[in-house]
Amino acid sequence: MCDGDGICVCGCRKCCWMIQQNPLPQENTLNGVWGSSGSDVFAVGKYGTILRYDGNEWSEMSFGTIKYLSGVWGSSGSYVFAVGEDGTILRYDGNTWSLMTSRTTNSLFGVWGSSGSDVFAVGQYGTIFHYDGNEWSEMSFGTIKYLSGVWGSSGSDVFAVGQYGIILYRDAIAPRHPRHPNLPRVPTPAFPTRTASPTPPHPPFPEPEPRLTAR
Repeated sequence: MCDGDGICVCGCRKCCWMIQQNPLPQENTLNGVWGSSGSDVFAVGKYGTILRYDGNEWSEMSFGTIKYLSGVWGSSGSYVFAVGEDGTILRYDGNTWSLMTSRTTNSLFGVWGSSGSDVFAVGQYGTIFHYDGNEWSEMSFGTIKYLSGVWGSSGSDVFAVGQYGIILYRDAIAPRHPRHPNLPRVPTPAFPTRTASPTPPHPPFPEPEPRLTAR
C-alpha cells in the first residue's frame, strides 16, 4: 500500500515498487533508463529530457535539444550514450553532453555496447549503426522493420529485436552460431550509409493514458 505521497509499505521484501516523484514539473514521458550502479542512474525521454539519479534524488541534465530520446547506455557513469529522434546520438564524458555525428536522420530507439569503443544503435527502417571509438558507421542487413532494442553478451554476440517479432543476430566469428542457427545474421562489415527515409515526429511509442496516482 502507498500513501498520497507515494511512500509504500511492503507486505514482503521482494514485492515492493514505489513511486519516485519526478524531480521537476516538466512531467515528460521517459523512454529509457540505464545505470552504472544504484546510485548512478540515467533516464531519457521526450523533448530531450535527461535525468540523473545519485542515490538520493533525481536532477535534470541539460543539453539543449528538443529531440525525443529513446535509449541510453554507458560503459561507465562517465561515458554514456543516448539515442533518439532523427538520428540523434548524444555522448556524456563525465562533465557534459555533446552531439555526435550519426550520419542518419532515421530515428534510433535502442543502444548497447560491450565497451565504450564497441557500441551498437538500432532504430527506424532497420537502421543499425556501430561505434568503434572514433566514428559511427552503418551496418546493412536489408530489412525495413523498426528495430527497438539491442543487447549482446559481447561485441561478437549481439541481438537486435523489433517490429513484427523480428530478431536479428550478429556473430562476428562464425557464419552461423551453433546456439542460434535459425536467426538472421547481420553481416560483420560496415557498409556505406543508405539514403535516409523520412522520419515521424517522434518514436513509435504510444503516449500514456492519464497518470497513475499513488494509492
